[in-house]
Amino acid sequence: MFAFAFLVLLAFFLYRGPIKVHGAPTGRLIERFNAVERTTHWVLAISFVLLSLSGIMILWGKHIVLPWLGYTGNSWLTIVSKNLHNFIGPLFIFSVVVMALLFLKDNLPRSYDIDWLKKFGGMFSKTGEEVPSGRFNAGEKMVYWAGLLGLGAAVSITGLILDFPNWNQGRELMQQANVIHAMAAVLFICLIMGHGYLGTIGMQGAYRAMRDGFVDETCGEGAPRDLVRRSEGRQALRARSARQCPTRCRRRLMRTNVKVATLAIALAVGCGAAWAKIPPPPPLDEKGKAAAEEKKAKDAAAAEKAKADQTAAEDRAVKNFQGNMKKAGKPVPKPVPVAAAAPAKPGAAPAAAPAKADEKKKEEPKKSDAKKS
Repeated sequence: MFAFAFLVLLAFFLYRGPIKVHGAPTGRLIERFNAVERTTHWVLAISFVLLSLSGIMILWGKHIVLPWLGYTGNSWLTIVSKNLHNFIGPLFIFSVVVMALLFLKDNLPRSYDIDWLKKFGGMFSKTGEEVPSGRFNAGEKMVYWAGLLGLGAAVSITGLILDFPNWNQGRELMQQANVIHAMAAVLFICLIMGHGYLGTIGMQGAYRAMRDGFVDETCGEGAPRDLVRRSEGRQALRARSARQCPTRCRRRLMRTNVKVATLAIALAVGCGAAWAKIPPPPPLDEKGKAAAEEKKAKDAAAAEKAKADQTAAEDRAVKNFQGNMKKAGKPVPKPVPVAAAAPAKPGAAPAAAPAKADEKKKEEPKKSDAKKS
């Protein structure tokens, strides 16, 4: 699926190329994303990349890394990926919640979104046709609702179920959560691959908008006209001062970014420490214990049934193999029974020792008779 998404993006890039600005830059800068929005985005992006790589390692490591690095390398990377995945997951969930609240107002559906969807924003038009939109176009809103809130919520909820098995969830629920988590994560990664493409090489000015926060008025990243009109006061004054003193403003911006990043890291560490100190759930009452025992019995019965089904399937496979060998006129190998030895008690002598002692006793009279003769 990842290969298919990559080929689609490659074909689109070869057909359309980078989406450029629809006019010459005017030098009139507007603020597209403030420091809080950019910090939230980058925390979410970095945690998403780390979770994606570690999740792929956990899911397909034995098919990708095992033939390459062997059992030791695969085991080491899997252990690192598992711990990284478990501890970065809560930070990702926190970032999803913050980003959803920050961008909710600007991602509400509008009437002009229908016009954007009819022409798909002019993205397939080589003439550079622009479809008017608000701060975020309909495509970005789809990423917000389907990706951030839909798939993001799916991987977050199922990830919590898998990350905290001490919440008394049953094996069946964790198995279902594992399947849903993997499917939603794969779809989420494919969707974000398109978002990352448009945010870097696919659209001119998009990466700088999220890095610095400012874009030119004619930026092809989609600085809309209503955003320009709203920015004529404080935003234009800030842009003018940035043009007058670029070095000083860049240093100030860098200091602001460092402060916000430090605050975000401290907040993430504090949330992780508070999360680790959450007390376990209270003990179950009589009804809860009865329900837990009943669920445990059902899980045990299901496990026994699965084991019996597997044994029956293995027997059928052996019979089919023997039948095929007979039809081909080849010798049929006899199945070798595997005796399940009972675990030896501590301090007890091995079972083979008495048998060997008896054999020695029987051989001694034979040797003495041979000497007499």
